[in-house]
Amino acid sequence: MVESQLADTLADLGNMPVMAETLDGLRLLERKTATVCTLLKASVYSIVLSQEVFGEEQESHQQSGTSQGG
Repeated sequence: MVESQLADTLADLGNMPVMAETLDGLRLLERKTATVCTLLKASVYSIVLSQEVFGEEQESHQQSGTSQGG
């Protein structure tokens, strides 16, 4: 009995235009958030990768400098 009332209430809420607009807005927000998250991950990956490359270049310069100086 309670389950059918709950199902009816949820169905009524789902069919309300205001609720549909709210859900559409939330879906749009979810897509934008996912896009921002993807861009942030790509930026962090790029920074980490460039730091690794820079560190390797520094290390190779230091090694070549010690072998030439010795």
